[in-house]
Amino acid sequence: MQPHHVRHWMARLHAGGLAPRSIAIALSAWRGLYRWLGHEGRVALNPVEGLRAPRAAKPLPKALSVDHAVALADHRQVDGDARLEARDRCLVELLYGCGLRVAELVGLDVTPGGGALGWIDRADAEAHVLGKGSKRRSVPVG
Repeated sequence: MQPHHVRHWMARLHAGGLAPRSIAIALSAWRGLYRWLGHEGRVALNPVEGLRAPRAAKPLPKALSVDHAVALADHRQVDGDARLEARDRCLVELLYGCGLRVAELVGLDVTPGGGALGWIDRADAEAHVLGKGSKRRSVPVG
C-alpha cells in the first residue's frame, strides 16, 4: 500500500459523508497498525505516517436568545446593593447590546490612556475596544 492509496481512501470516506473526526480515528488506527508492523519487520514503509485527516468545522458559539438576555438584564437580588445591581445591568447591557466579548469588556477603561485596552467615549456614545487579533473597533453604546 502506498500513501496515495490512503489519500484516495480518505477522499472517498470524506465524499461519502463520514465526519472528519471519524476519519481521524480510522487514520490513527491504521497508523498504529503500520507502526506495529514496522516494529515486527513486516513492512518497510508506513503509508499513513504524516497524513492528516480533514479539518473538522468549529461550530459558532451560541448567542443568548432575546428572552434570556432580557431576563439576565432584569435580574434583581433580594436585599442587593443598588450600586452593584446598577453595575451588573451596565455590564450586561454592554455585553449584549454592544456585542462585546468578555475579554473586550474587562479591558474597558473610563478614559483613553496609554495602558487602556479599550475605553468608553461618553460624548460620542461609543466603546472603543481591542478585539481578537489586536484589532481596534468602535461600537455604539445604547
